[in-house]
Amino acid sequence: MAEMIPDQLPHRASKGEERLFKLLKRLPDNYIVYYEPIVENRYPDFVIICPDMGLMIIEVKGWYAKEIIATDHNSVLIKGQHGEVRYNHPVRQARDYMLSLMDQCRENPSCRRLLVKEGEQQNKFIFPFGHFAILSNITSDHLLNHPAGDLTSIFSVEKNITRDVLMEWADNDDLSENDVCKILQDKFNPYWKIPVLTEEQIDVLRSIIHPEIIISTSNKSESSATTCGLKVLDLKQEQNARKIGDGHRIIFGVAGSGKTVLLISKARLISTQRPNDNVLLLCYNVALAVYLKSCLVNCSNITVMHFDGWSKRNGVVRRNNESSESLGRRLLQVLEDGNGDARKYQLVMIDEAQDFDATWFRCVLESMEDPYDGDLIIVGDGNQGLYANRAIFWSDIGIQARGRTIYKKFDLDKNYRNSKEIIELAALFAHRGDTEGSEEKNGILSILVDPNKCQRPTGIKPFLIKSNTRYEENTRILKVVKDLLDGRWFGHVIEPLNPKTDPNSIGILYPYLNKQDQGVFSDLLKSLEELCPVIWVNRDQESRKRISEPGIKVQTMHSAKGLQYRAVILLWTDHLPIPFGNTDEESDKRLLYVALTRSEDYLAISSSSPSKFLNEIEQSNKAMHA
Repeated sequence: MAEMIPDQLPHRASKGEERLFKLLKRLPDNYIVYYEPIVENRYPDFVIICPDMGLMIIEVKGWYAKEIIATDHNSVLIKGQHGEVRYNHPVRQARDYMLSLMDQCRENPSCRRLLVKEGEQQNKFIFPFGHFAILSNITSDHLLNHPAGDLTSIFSVEKNITRDVLMEWADNDDLSENDVCKILQDKFNPYWKIPVLTEEQIDVLRSIIHPEIIISTSNKSESSATTCGLKVLDLKQEQNARKIGDGHRIIFGVAGSGKTVLLISKARLISTQRPNDNVLLLCYNVALAVYLKSCLVNCSNITVMHFDGWSKRNGVVRRNNESSESLGRRLLQVLEDGNGDARKYQLVMIDEAQDFDATWFRCVLESMEDPYDGDLIIVGDGNQGLYANRAIFWSDIGIQARGRTIYKKFDLDKNYRNSKEIIELAALFAHRGDTEGSEEKNGILSILVDPNKCQRPTGIKPFLIKSNTRYEENTRILKVVKDLLDGRWFGHVIEPLNPKTDPNSIGILYPYLNKQDQGVFSDLLKSLEELCPVIWVNRDQESRKRISEPGIKVQTMHSAKGLQYRAVILLWTDHLPIPFGNTDEESDKRLLYVALTRSEDYLAISSSSPSKFLNEIEQSNKAMHA
């Protein structure tokens, strides 16, 4: 069965579209059928990626013969309920959509993968484009015997399928996938045999038809498929973004499951479908807000902010040492009084919800135009909660959670980001509590991370770097970075990282910076800057906004939440668990879990002193000594 996007038609779809939808389902598994994608702000009814034939566009018209007043090859005059209306001829309309798609393909930076590289056909598409129309309520007899005359030349059988033919196909249970393929093949003009399109070429076409599936390649969040620099959602994730229903929705997922990517894709989709709606996307930390904003830069109706920034915009600035609960109460009062962003948004989306105080969710509801039945999407992972907040009882807040929590349905218990070896190590520090309790009273669930559900190929075990002093630690980390840029990883040959373009793929994360380490830290930054561009994300407020700029990112583990890198080096890991003050070992475990799961492929854990957590790593045999 073909991959149908969406997998169900909306209620407004016509009977003719329903019949065609069921017919197209019979196509082979590797065919992708889109219903009403957007092409230059217009909606063709069906676009089909046929990997062994090309790209087909189908327009379905539900006109009745008696409604046609006059027609030619360019337009059709229809008698409607409110008078006469002139429409483009459906075949011309399908052709215009086809030409628009061809133009978008040519303008796309990845277009070269769709063109002939050399010879007489150089720079022409390697596959044909096709188009035709379906007249779902007009038979061939209606055309032949129309009051305006014989219309069969205007609606030729080569490019128009009439109702009687459509019904014959739809009612024929013996019609095979090969038969349906032959129907499409006959509508390509010209048609020529092509090599089956590669996964990479199909992903380029998918990204042109649905641009919202593209995942940013600059300092990025959770991702899936990779195609020579173009990263897109896989088909399952693309479907999931379209399946998120209206109303209040709570989405849980393990680290690297694609939660943030799902949210970004849904935001882009909503921005396209509902351009006049005000949409608010909130998260906890500044760096992730900057990244999300860069991903949604073309979505003018979406406001992206971290919660403190949103609060400040509403006139409530966090005081020194003020708790999140207190900040939330003060902002709530402003919104309840009808000031600021009160009742402004038709949709609110929340990432990193595990770090939101209960009062913050109340603020969100007050900002919604319809807090009871409006659209609210909450995304989080209890395993990544880094701040001690009060227990959340959804029903007490006013959020409708029962029956609206999602994770297994969307495969969010699977990990797309990290290698199995990295997750096996990170699992040592994951939450092991009950994850299946009441939907209303569990707040943000901590879903057990399962290394066997990693979707990426097996990789290289993480490495432990044990040094005698902080300065020795610097020296060894610098060597690791040099080797990465030269295409080596602890003796393994890997794809080299271009020092001019790829230091963005490296993250150096540390728990915190104390006075004792400031000198050695400054030396490390200076030495790194001799190798390639470096951005110390936590230098000041402005530097946090540079998270999407090229360069190795040096940042705290807290600020890295929601981000990921191809290679991660954990600096001063012996600082965890924190050995002083009123510390919470469970919180430190979650912090280390977050840090470990930022790495896609390569992970090094550096220290110059012993610690409890390092002992656990050593005893687990989940990491190798460097």
